[in-house]
Amino acid sequence: SSRVVGFFKSLENSLNELPCITSRPNINIKFSVGQGNWAAVPWVAFLDNTETTTTQEGVYPVLLFNEDCSGFHLTFLQGVAKVTDELGKREGMRVLRSRAESYKVYAADLLEVGFQFGNNITEHRPGSLGEVYLAATIASKYYDLNDLPTDTDFTNDLTAVMDAYDNYLVSRSIPKTWTFQFSPDYFRKEAFSELSAVSWTVRTHRNEIKDGDRVYVWQTGGVGVIA
Repeated sequence: SSRVVGFFKSLENSLNELPCITSRPNINIKFSVGQGNWAAVPWVAFLDNTETTTTQEGVYPVLLFNEDCSGFHLTFLQGVAKVTDELGKREGMRVLRSRAESYKVYAADLLEVGFQFGNNITEHRPGSLGEVYLAATIASKYYDLNDLPTDTDFTNDLTAVMDAYDNYLVSRSIPKTWTFQFSPDYFRKEAFSELSAVSWTVRTHRNEIKDGDRVYVWQTGGVGVIA
């Protein structure tokens, strides 16, 4: 309804005035009153435009509201739609869980202010999200409608999540090393010296691989590593 949309627009405006948002010019706040990849669950997402401009992929903080409005979560989350569309639900969830586990390092300080890592959450799931929500969650904190935090406490929690987001965003600029493998039955190693460029299909960690990373390619069969 227009009243619900008006509430979320007002909430967006208020959030945009917080110091933890105004100090981060790359953050864009988007909201939905119950449409899109979160189905019937209303959400307000904080998207760094160097990471993602859509909730369908990337990493971002988000407020997820219960369908019955009994409470909401402040969550450090991964987008699920692109991963599950490309890999299927089962493999997509495996990839999301693996990434959430590796991303814990950026959110360690959140445990001190009452957040839980995604694999420890057993209750207060936002409606129909269920296992997909848990697979994608890095860390989350639940607020019950009957026990809402003060404005100061919530602002402190949001600031802590934005700090965790900063930790993650900074990590992307650090070069990483990746190892791929191939079978000589399907690929000739000579191609690396004969061709000016070689394309490689990557399913996992594809959003993490970036220019400047080092790649080693392993030929199966015990031949060795090719730089």
